[in-house]
Amino acid sequence: MGGCVDNMMRIEKTQSDKSYFHSALINLIYVIPGVFCMMPVESTAYVDIAPPVPIDTTTQLNPSGNAFKFTAEATLHSELRWRGMPITASNPGLSTKTEVAYNHGRFVSLVNVNTYSYSMDTPASQPVNTLTDNAYLMTESRIGTRIIIGNTSSSSTYLELARTIYQWPGGTSWKYVQETCTNAGTTSTYITESQDISPVKTSDITLNLFGLTISYSMSNLSGISTSDALSRQLFEDYFHIVTKPHQLSKSYSVHFEYGYSENTGQHYDFNINFNFDKAITGTLKLYEFKTSTTTFDDQLGLIAALHYNFA
Repeated sequence: MGGCVDNMMRIEKTQSDKSYFHSALINLIYVIPGVFCMMPVESTAYVDIAPPVPIDTTTQLNPSGNAFKFTAEATLHSELRWRGMPITASNPGLSTKTEVAYNHGRFVSLVNVNTYSYSMDTPASQPVNTLTDNAYLMTESRIGTRIIIGNTSSSSTYLELARTIYQWPGGTSWKYVQETCTNAGTTSTYITESQDISPVKTSDITLNLFGLTISYSMSNLSGISTSDALSRQLFEDYFHIVTKPHQLSKSYSVHFEYGYSENTGQHYDFNINFNFDKAITGTLKLYEFKTSTTTFDDQLGLIAALHYNFA
């Protein structure tokens, strides 16, 4: 201990020609080791240092838990079928889907605007007073609320309530009427413009149970008959089930669909999905449609779809 003190005194003498502040700094550097020299070994202590607390960027950026989400998708179909029925007269079609969601805790507010190609293969003759459509586009506008069941940050179970309106911009409904040819004395049917296609409204409820989606859609239409245009026959009350995709590999998955309308019929769809990259996916759909009316035929076929996700 004496050696340490002597060293400090020697430093003070030899630094007398330097400024006060410089001398003080030099002395401090040497005083600290001197203090440790005078401390007994038994005084050493160990203190546990807690690891740094990770920063929760989600909480910092969004402390209320509220968030907006926007998704957009366009799909090219080899044949566009909706609720199991063809709506493009067995021709290729295009559909788009956009959604804005506002998540505020257990509740998610949803706004959807979707579009579908729409065209009819109008027969040359039909029974008198039968209606058919003349339209090229069907729009689907929905507003609803999703209620998350369970843990709001991780649960995939929810109940969704929505109100939807379907429209056919510029579309008209045509009626088959009978005309007698005065010269030949024969009669035949032809179509004449009847009226604009009226919007259809539905009330929809959806339950998702760990990836299994069960939905029921109730239409505002009543008294739908086989003589109505497709824009009416599509909108019976409709029950639909979609299973959770089952991953076969990193790029391939499969899922199953079932849909039912009391008078129109029911359909079974087996879907094979494959990912080309993050934005592009494809689907092969093997379908069977079993009709309950003379308006449609039982159908079995295979169609393809290519999806592009913009979000």
